[in-house]
Amino acid sequence: MILPIDEHIKLEVIAPHHAADLLDVVNDNRQYLSRFLPWVGAMQKVSDFERYIQQCEKLVSEKAEMSFVILYHDVLVGRIGIHHINRHNQNGAIGYWLAETAGGKGIMLRCCRTVIDYGFDVLQLKRIEIRAATENVRSKAIPQKLGFTFEGVMRKAELVGDRLYDIAVYSMLWEEWTEYSNKSENC
Repeated sequence: MILPIDEHIKLEVIAPHHAADLLDVVNDNRQYLSRFLPWVGAMQKVSDFERYIQQCEKLVSEKAEMSFVILYHDVLVGRIGIHHINRHNQNGAIGYWLAETAGGKGIMLRCCRTVIDYGFDVLQLKRIEIRAATENVRSKAIPQKLGFTFEGVMRKAELVGDRLYDIAVYSMLWEEWTEYSNKSENC
């Protein structure tokens, strides 16, 4: 499945053939990504990503996740997905990362809009969260720009390397997104 964003950006459901490209992007951005992402150090070989993708496919089949790679001019530059989908409580959380060179172009903001629409319209979620380290200014800017509600900080909630980060929690409810989307279209 492919979700087109615009003429330059598209999301493609993660698949085994993405493993080598994912490793290349991580290798080219290892220092940049490892500041806030705890899994970077564990991804050293194509086989590491192959196992990861198998796990993603299993979670997709269980309807617990939806994972996409981000393609910019048909080059893989990152990943985004809805994780921790709880069908009973109708909620999930968006996670994302992007190559440093792809930052500052509005790519992630547009990808998040599409994934949020997918989460509410296709998956029928009623609440979507985005969490980011309080020090990760770029990542926190996404939910802030998209009108998410800041709910608070989970203190020392995520271990990355040898450091525990405080995590900011943002949320969007289906009815808020409907209102936000209607306002955005009329501007």
